Amino acid sequence: MVFYMDISISQHTQHAAWYHSNFLRVAQTQFQDFKKTYRKFYGRVENYKRFAVFKSNLVKINYHNSNPNSAWTMGVNKFSDLTDEEFVQTYTCLVNTNNLAIREQTRKRVSESFLEKIPNRVDWRQSGIITKVKHQGLCGSCWAFCATEQIESYAALANVSHAELSTEEIISCVPSIRNIAGGCIGGNDFMAYGYVKLFGISKSEQYPYTSAQNINITDSCRHSIKQPAVGVQGYERLESNDLNAVLNHVANVGPLGVSMGGLNFIRDYKSGVVKCNFDEKVMFNHAVQIVGYGTDSIDGDYWLIRNSWGGDWGEEGYFRLSRENICGLDDHYRKVCGMCGILYEVTYPVGLFKIN
Repeated sequence: MVFYMDISISQHTQHAAWYHSNFLRVAQTQFQDFKKTYRKFYGRVENYKRFAVFKSNLVKINYHNSNPNSAWTMGVNKFSDLTDEEFVQTYTCLVNTNNLAIREQTRKRVSESFLEKIPNRVDWRQSGIITKVKHQGLCGSCWAFCATEQIESYAALANVSHAELSTEEIISCVPSIRNIAGGCIGGNDFMAYGYVKLFGISKSEQYPYTSAQNINITDSCRHSIKQPAVGVQGYERLESNDLNAVLNHVANVGPLGVSMGGLNFIRDYKSGVVKCNFDEKVMFNHAVQIVGYGTDSIDGDYWLIRNSWGGDWGEEGYFRLSRENICGLDDHYRKVCGMCGILYEVTYPVGLFKIN
């Protein structure tokens, strides 16, 4: 009996050693490809550290993808050499949804009857009002990208402008409000809309993006180069947690800017329909633009969402988020609904006009 146990233990040890050796070879090959693809250059010590992090992330990716019940796929991307802590520190947007006093008017709820004539699929990219996917770089500026993208889209819908507008002006020139720092530290769309209402917004070619080189360092406002091209009269906010209102608006009016949790959850996203984890409270730490919706034949209903992590992330810069209308609590113990709390804070600009 002891003889057979020794053989079993020996075989198990040999199998584990073979698996580790094989995984190590694959990981080394993928790490070299990763560095080449994303132009990563490290010193000797840093290379050793980043390879260790890369291997850990690769284990997580392989484990997730081995689950036959998963509706989405993880993959190696530009963030695969970062620990979770490093990623959160660099890309967390700290979207503040707790300043009710300075929000503008909330629209009424939409009844089920309004949804009878909406199409089964909507993609505003096909209407020519969605600019190219941008990359926020080493700056927690998703809030500014989301607001700028919304202004671009609604300016195009109103035939006011079809140009890319300056996210940098929003990041560097919008002042902090109460307990919200703004810039690369994080902010909210009402800060951006409030600024554009007062001062307008320049084109991106006039005021290009520069706050992406150093982690969460916001460049100073360059007043001398501002040339406002588009203005807004304000913005409106849909009723919180109203799935019907969001569907109706995306189908019949235009894209929507939304806040969401799950920033770290989607970092390894490659393709498919994402479902967030509601086991913990939702912390709003990202802002994105809903540009459509549809239904996957296998994974069900989804929102089509533009991210601000570049076109080489996810599905050409986009991801699909499940439309399952589940609810949970945020870190202020408020009821938030939609996957990742995406139905709680939903806004769009109004009264777009041309300047100069």
